[in-house]
Amino acid sequence: KQYYIPHTRQRGYLFAAKKSHGGSKKIIRLWKENLQRLQRPASAALDAFMLPNDDTRVARGRARLGSDVCSNAVDWTRCEGRHQFSRSNEELGDMRPLTGWSDSGKTTMPGFAWNEWANQQVHRIHDLIDINTLRLAKEGIDA
Repeated sequence: KQYYIPHTRQRGYLFAAKKSHGGSKKIIRLWKENLQRLQRPASAALDAFMLPNDDTRVARGRARLGSDVCSNAVDWTRCEGRHQFSRSNEELGDMRPLTGWSDSGKTTMPGFAWNEWANQQVHRIHDLIDINTLRLAKEGIDA
């Protein structure tokens, strides 16, 4: 976000320099300094790019998503194993505090949430939403 990139995920960059081109420590130091000069905070909030909830395009999109037939019967065995490992390793437990999803594929999201969208997602997504909610709760953050 400090480089006017709207994403919040962490990024890693590889920078390589040949020692034969002036010494790697000097080049790396110059690269870091130049990168610092490129910092620029976002000048517009995310809300400025979003349509209001009562916009007809939002209503049409929500209706279309809510009416699409989606099969939640996707084999997510490999992901499920990773999810179970994360839940166990991070001591998160097996609760589904945000989605409340069941094997039928339906969710019971809070009233402010977009249940139509959530019900179209596969179990892997439901479970990941709950895992991340539990991770935040562990840090004292109310998601």
